Amino acid sequence: MASSEPTRSDGLADPYHEAEFKVKEIIDTLFELGITVQDFQTSSGPVVQSRIADLITKFSQLDALKDSLEDGVPLDVLSCIEEGKNPDLLTKEVVDQAAAENQFTNGKQQTMAQFNSVLLDELARTMPEETQAYRDLKRNSSSS
Repeated sequence: MASSEPTRSDGLADPYHEAEFKVKEIIDTLFELGITVQDFQTSSGPVVQSRIADLITKFSQLDALKDSLEDGVPLDVLSCIEEGKNPDLLTKEVVDQAAAENQFTNGKQQTMAQFNSVLLDELARTMPEETQAYRDLKRNSSSS
């Protein structure tokens, strides 16, 4: 493990940061491999083989980390990426949908509160003693 890897307070590497670090290493190795292949000469064959072997090792290390990662990537996000879409758009859609559902729920709560108020007013008009007893009971139970 390289010393530049983030560690937790207990001194162990955080698996998420370690995975991120490994992905960055893989990207760097792929970049180096790309440069080597682009400028390929017969003498650079062993260098290419070495970088490919290094890449395989890093992929194996990344694969070994998968069991220590508890959260998975939602399938919707993976589908979005496979379709070539920006996953941030999916996040925006989910947030917008949650906001709309929240607004709907708030509307229902307000409607029920208004209904409760109207109902109590009508009950007070038709059955004043029982309504007052209910309100007293409710007041006493909420103050306890």
